[in-house]
Amino acid sequence: MRATITTGLKWLLVNQSVARNASFQPRPKSSDCELFVSVLGLHFVGRIT
Repeated sequence: MRATITTGLKWLLVNQSVARNASFQPRPKSSDCELFVSVLGLHFVGRIT
């Protein structure tokens, strides 16, 4: 569980820094939160099934 959270956070950080370095428009924080929540949801669903 904790590994999934840290991996998700690292992925978000890498994603944001890559986007900044490539001079893309940074995505709004809300979409990052939604993405993180969906990753956690998928993790829980994978554990249940």
